[in-house]
Amino acid sequence: MAFFDDLGKKLSQTGQGVVQKTKDTAEIVRLSGLVSDQEKSLASLYNELGKAYYAEHAESYEDSFAPMITAIKDCKAKIDDLSEQIKKLKGITRCPQCGNDVPYGAPFCSACGAKQQNDPAQAQAEEEQAARFCAKCGAQIAPGHAFCTACGAKVE
Repeated sequence: MAFFDDLGKKLSQTGQGVVQKTKDTAEIVRLSGLVSDQEKSLASLYNELGKAYYAEHAESYEDSFAPMITAIKDCKAKIDDLSEQIKKLKGITRCPQCGNDVPYGAPFCSACGAKQQNDPAQAQAEEEQAARFCAKCGAQIAPGHAFCTACGAKVE
């Protein structure tokens, strides 16, 4: 009978140990979730701090921030360029008066009422004037480039 009493005590102790381990595991998961929530909050605060710093110091920043500020400006310029390409493909132009998006061919801006310039011949002439071509290979040169991306020749 003593054998069964010892066995009962050991099973009871083991069961209590398992229950305690389960409680500990549940508490670890709960605390880990709270840590994760705080880390997300911290990352959000760092993001907001960076945006606030950039907004106030985009033109007057410390030298240690120069690479990041330059990278942000480059990204913003690329986003603007790509957005303009999307608008062009969608048939949307920008009102020269207020900057609002206007469907191509609309006679007036829906935001400010300004008369729109929709002469296709004039628009094509402006595009051709802005386009430059390499004298060596004939490839089109993007605005602001000093060298041809096709052959490497210096653009005059």
